[in-house]
Amino acid sequence: MLRLMAVCLIVPLLAGCAALSRSRPAEGVNIQQIAVAAPVVSGRISPVKVSSSDKPVVAKKPQFGLIAGKTDFQGLLKAPYVRFEIVRQDDPADKFFFYIGSKGNQSVVPWGEEKVVEPGYFTLQLAPGVYKILHIAIPVGSTIAEESLELDFEVAAGKVCYVGTLDVEGTKEKVKFGGVPLLRPGFDYRLAVRDEMGEAVTALQNMLPPDMPAVERRLFKIVAVQDGDIPPTDVLKPGIRK
Repeated sequence: MLRLMAVCLIVPLLAGCAALSRSRPAEGVNIQQIAVAAPVVSGRISPVKVSSSDKPVVAKKPQFGLIAGKTDFQGLLKAPYVRFEIVRQDDPADKFFFYIGSKGNQSVVPWGEEKVVEPGYFTLQLAPGVYKILHIAIPVGSTIAEESLELDFEVAAGKVCYVGTLDVEGTKEKVKFGGVPLLRPGFDYRLAVRDEMGEAVTALQNMLPPDMPAVERRLFKIVAVQDGDIPPTDVLKPGIRK
């Protein structure tokens, strides 16, 4: 009887120890390390905000146009260089010099300037707009002889505008009084614009960008010149000079 009672007490004790050993984690394993947090799902989706710095930057293609033409200087204008002062009509502060000179005169011609071309056929890249040539100048010794004129031309975005052959002849030296300095050198000149587009298109082929091959006729417009015997609307035909 006593043996039966002992067996009845031992069996539950062994069963409890076995259950305890099955529920105990293996030695060296941290329970917190194997715990996985359940994801929290919200019924509302917030839009993702993109800052201005994250937006893709699209580079804008610069807008510009070209004028193309030819210079023909005679008489006193066969100088080391001829300088034109050009201003944009809608922005008088946008003013610059345009030099035509030979690279053989590098000691005289300001080749450091951006807008310098050789005599003859030329191209000039500018922002679209209407421009005026207001002065023409040549070097005389250590100073500059400058005269007034008004010659208009137009630049169209993405286009090549043929402005004609600018024919300028310096006819006589002179001395101008007044201003600073009191005595200044000057010159008389005659100016005309010749339409030689047929010849110019062929000559300019290798000077034009590949994406701007077409040429439109938009000739220089003579508004005012120093010599009163040239009509303001004077546009000469090819091969004719005054």
